[in-house]
Amino acid sequence: MGQAVIEEVQSQGLPTNDYDFLDSYMMGTVDKPARYAQLLRALPVGLSEWAVHPGLDSAELLTIEPGANHFRQTDFDFLMSAEAREVIAQEGITLLSYAPLQADWQGRQS
Repeated sequence: MGQAVIEEVQSQGLPTNDYDFLDSYMMGTVDKPARYAQLLRALPVGLSEWAVHPGLDSAELLTIEPGANHFRQTDFDFLMSAEAREVIAQEGITLLSYAPLQADWQGRQS
């Protein structure tokens, strides 16, 4: 979602992320955990969207999405790490899914 779309949605009084999202497929796998930690520490106040694609480097993943195994495994490894939990706790970051936003949008349509 680009910044123009975010502003359009917010101008209608609907909740959405405040900042454009990070897509983990756009990041290389070298030093990805360190980069994630750095990005988490630098998050601005507000709602930020991160599209991460965790998965296990397995034969099944290679069948479903050939070539994505290293991207997905590095995402999984970081998200499950003690470092990720520590940074999230230290920075006071609240993780959530789209469910609260969807519920708000649906409530406004009724």
